[in-house]
Amino acid sequence: MPPKLSKQQIQCVYCGSRIATTRDHVVPKCLFISPLPSDMVTVRVCVECNQEKARNDLYLRDMLVADIHAASNPIAQQLLSGNVSRSFKTNRSDFARAARAKAKYEAMHSSGGIYLGHYPSVPLDGERIASIFKTIVRGLFYKLQKDVLPNDYEYECRRVDGFHVQALISDLQRVGINGPYLLGENVFACYFMYADTNPFLTYWLLCFYNSVFVTVSSEPTTDIVNAAR
Repeated sequence: MPPKLSKQQIQCVYCGSRIATTRDHVVPKCLFISPLPSDMVTVRVCVECNQEKARNDLYLRDMLVADIHAASNPIAQQLLSGNVSRSFKTNRSDFARAARAKAKYEAMHSSGGIYLGHYPSVPLDGERIASIFKTIVRGLFYKLQKDVLPNDYEYECRRVDGFHVQALISDLQRVGINGPYLLGENVFACYFMYADTNPFLTYWLLCFYNSVFVTVSSEPTTDIVNAAR
């Protein structure tokens, strides 16, 4: 049970328990090039969450711009040849260290099974990536709903194949999903929906550089559902 906060104290949007004393950009600044969009999303967070997210922001950036699907996005490629390349060369990138140690070449095929060649594949830290997307969704939810998603909810993150994303968007639009919310040109977009009976029951489609697509859902844990029966 989070400690009760006074009227002068603000709850951290990310952890939902500590006192918020600083602000954070929900969609990381490092995903953009200068100048930043004027409508960047910020929320009040605690120092601990801010510091952890800063480290994860760079991991997310490096992972996204190095993705083969982002090769046609000019902003991703500008970052890759600039800040990301420098972090790779100076060994400051967690993603690059994992790539050097464990990368291997794997075959890539189109949705129709056509062989597209062999490309380097890097094993990703799944738990860390899930935490990154969960944090972004918590920040976006607060910005939209002015409420904090419960800590004891479950979050599920899935990568969506770019070949299938338009069909997914069409299906979601038929059931009334909101969006797209756009931030920056060809950098970030999201679609989102809430259950009518429970606004904390959510579904999100996050789009980065028009090339990497991730769904995130939040729902009550089994224990919560059983207790409500």
